[in-house]
Amino acid sequence: MIRVEPVAPGVARAPVPTPTLPPATTTNAWLLGDDEIVVVDPGSPWPEAQADLAGALTGKHVSAIFLTHAHADHMGGVQDLRRRTGAALWAHPRAAADAGLRADRLVHDNDTVLIDGVPWQALLTEGHAPGHLCLWDATARVLVAGDLVAGEGTILLAPPEGHLGTYLDSLRRARALQPALVLPAHGPALGPEVLDQYLAHRARRTDAARAALAAHGGPVRPADLVPAVYGPLPDEIAVIAALQLQVHLDALVEAGEAAAAPGGAYRAARR
Repeated sequence: MIRVEPVAPGVARAPVPTPTLPPATTTNAWLLGDDEIVVVDPGSPWPEAQADLAGALTGKHVSAIFLTHAHADHMGGVQDLRRRTGAALWAHPRAAADAGLRADRLVHDNDTVLIDGVPWQALLTEGHAPGHLCLWDATARVLVAGDLVAGEGTILLAPPEGHLGTYLDSLRRARALQPALVLPAHGPALGPEVLDQYLAHRARRTDAARAALAAHGGPVRPADLVPAVYGPLPDEIAVIAALQLQVHLDALVEAGEAAAAPGGAYRAARR
């Protein structure tokens, strides 16, 4: 059963079971508004979870669905909720195209969407996924963050979509707003310190990748650097870590500190 948890005036959290990455097991469907509800990211493709979310919304008027981005654990329940409620779909053009969905309203960077009388600003915050949008209520200082940050685990930047420099710019843009409350797609509501924590975490990962690459000496594939950067991991997690590490190595290439080598390998740049 999905429980709706109020977290701020006009904002409630409904964690919905989804096929997301561990350790998370749910994606938050954020419910914005009191009388006219906008549901952010109804992500479950599973009929039972879709029915449970619909049940949790009984008695509420769902006027729109807002899609932060096109990953499966965020868009899986969009069509079902549209069918049940007649709600419009709002999404960035790239996210709608990648999801294969027809949006009733295409939302661009800095657009204002009015939700139950409250103006929310859409912020293009890419790096994790193309067309990724956050929502910002400047009066209440509340940021609906999608997969910019997480309250469970961390955010995967995976090639070819993931791009570290773009993602760091998105984190800095969100930090500059000085939010009082950050609402991630996975896990509980967070304080603003999470944005500094994520920037510091990515800097440490880049430093570790740089050091591991230099210590190896010759061309090396990301998977072979995982133990040096992350320590021992189960095989299924090591595969994900290698994807993440590749994005950090790509950033070092862009900075001139590393070079791509044949066969998907990397080497430290020659001085």
